[in-house]
Amino acid sequence: MLKLFFPESARATLALAERKRVPVLVYMNMVLLAFFVLAGLTRYRAFPERSLTFFITLLATSTLFPLSLFLVRLGRYSLASYLSTTGMLLNTLWVTFLLPVENINELYRFSVYLIASGVANSLVSIKRSQVRFYTVTSLLLYAFVLAFVYLPFLGGLKGAESS
Repeated sequence: MLKLFFPESARATLALAERKRVPVLVYMNMVLLAFFVLAGLTRYRAFPERSLTFFITLLATSTLFPLSLFLVRLGRYSLASYLSTTGMLLNTLWVTFLLPVENINELYRFSVYLIASGVANSLVSIKRSQVRFYTVTSLLLYAFVLAFVYLPFLGGLKGAESS
């Protein structure tokens, strides 16, 4: 698969750092595509009435991963990397904003997705600035979700589960 999207002829002209990073980008795009599609399908099959919009949106956003592979093939490595990052961040957002909030445990699920997407972003990033941007964006997103999704759900800072 790697030779299809990142042929030997393209590797020879790159700096060593990119020669090492681009194969990881290719493989991670395939893993991320499979993960998000399977995770969305699993959620949809378990709760079809409450997760159809989530599943459709997740599928639509997951098209960014094959598009990223196409950009790798064209030699647009940074753009491909940013596209993967965007797909991961959007799919993590959909987990929070398109699935119903039923209990506080979903904040934990969101946190795990956000941390996992940050680790995956470290793997697909071509530039360090991309990792920093994703980290800052993730922290801001976490604060926003906590303040405007979960605290209102819990009734503010009062109650047993607010801690």
